[in-house]
Amino acid sequence: MSVICNNGFARAFTSISICSTKTLLVLNESSEKLWYLKRIGGIRLTNPRCPPYQAVINGKWFKKLFYFLLFLGFLYTFFIITQCWKIYLYDMMGWEREKFICVKFRGRLANQMFDYAFLYAYAHKKGLSMIVPPSDLTKAFGIQPKTGDQYGFSRYTCWCFWTIDDKWNCAYDSSFEELEKNKDLSFRGFFQSWKYWKDYDADLRKIFVFQDDIKDKARSYMKKILKETGKKPQQGSVLVGIHIRRGDHIERSDVNYGKLVATEGYLDNSMGYFRRKYKDVLFVVISDDILWTTNTLQKYDDVYIVTGNSGEVDMCLLTLTNHTIMSVGTFGWFIGWMTNGTMIYYKNVARPGSGYEWEFGPGIQDHFLPHWIGME
Repeated sequence: MSVICNNGFARAFTSISICSTKTLLVLNESSEKLWYLKRIGGIRLTNPRCPPYQAVINGKWFKKLFYFLLFLGFLYTFFIITQCWKIYLYDMMGWEREKFICVKFRGRLANQMFDYAFLYAYAHKKGLSMIVPPSDLTKAFGIQPKTGDQYGFSRYTCWCFWTIDDKWNCAYDSSFEELEKNKDLSFRGFFQSWKYWKDYDADLRKIFVFQDDIKDKARSYMKKILKETGKKPQQGSVLVGIHIRRGDHIERSDVNYGKLVATEGYLDNSMGYFRRKYKDVLFVVISDDILWTTNTLQKYDDVYIVTGNSGEVDMCLLTLTNHTIMSVGTFGWFIGWMTNGTMIYYKNVARPGSGYEWEFGPGIQDHFLPHWIGME
C-alpha cells in the first residue's frame, strides 16, 4: 500500500492512508485492528513512513465519510434551492426585481461600522438595495437589520450570490469600482479604508449618531469628569480623548502575525503635542488594559482614566472631547473620525514584512485619513 504525506491521500484496494493533523481512525496493518487514542475520534500513530498524526482509514470508513459529505452537499443544495428559487425564477423569466448588495459583518462595533459604511456607499454607487445583517449597530445607532424577506424574497437572500472577498482588509481595492451596476453583489471582508466611502462621509455622519440613552450616559459621565477635575471647556479647557488598545494585540498569535501596539514613548510624544499647543488640557483615557494604562500614565496629573462603561458609551464619551489620540484598532479610528478634531495615530501599526503589513496594501495612507497626524 502506498502512502502520501503532507495532508495527502493514498488510494489502495481496501484502505486509504492519510497524513494529517486532524486524523480520526488508525488501522494497524498487521493485526487489522483499529487503535484509539484520547483525541477527537481517536488517533494512534502506526506507520513510520508518515510524520506525526498519520492515519490509515479502512475502506468502509472512507465510504461512510464520502456518503456523509455527499448528504451534506445535498442538504446545502436543497437549502439554496428553497431559499433562492424565487430570485432564480425572476432572473430566468427576465422579470424585474430588486438587485441586492450584501456584506458579511465581522468583529465588533467599529469593524461593523466599516462594513456598513462600505455597504452604504456601494449600494448607492451601484444602484442596489442593502441587505443589513443583525449587528451591534442597532444598539449603538438604531440601524435596523434588513433582510431579503422585507423585499419579498427569502431572509437568506445573500446565500444566493457569489461572494467577493476583500483583497486587503485595511486598504482600498479600486477594482470594486469596475463592478457592474444593477447587478447583485455579495462581499466578505473588513473594508477598512475611508476611500470606499469618501463621497458619502456626510451621510454616514448623520447615520452614525448614538442612541439617546447612550448619549445621556456619556454626557452624565463627562459631567462627572469635569466636576472631579475642575475643568471648564467653556472657559478654555481642552479635552483630548485617548483610546489605548492592547488586549488581543499582545497575544502571541497576533504578535506573530505582525500586529504592534502603541508604546509608552508614542503616548508621551502625542500627549506632548497637545500640551505644547494648549495651556489647559485634560486627557480622558479609555483602554482595554487598565492596569498597563494606569501604570504608564499615573506619572501625569492631567489624565483621567475612565472605567466601568460599555463599549458604545466609551466611544460616545470620547466623541464629546475636542481632539483624539488613538493607539491601534478600528475603535480608536472611529472615535477620531466622529470627534472630527485633531487626530494623532500610531503609525507603526504593523511589523515590516509581516502578514499584517500586507493587509495595508500599498501603505497606511489608504487606512488613515490624509489630514491625520502619524507619530511614533
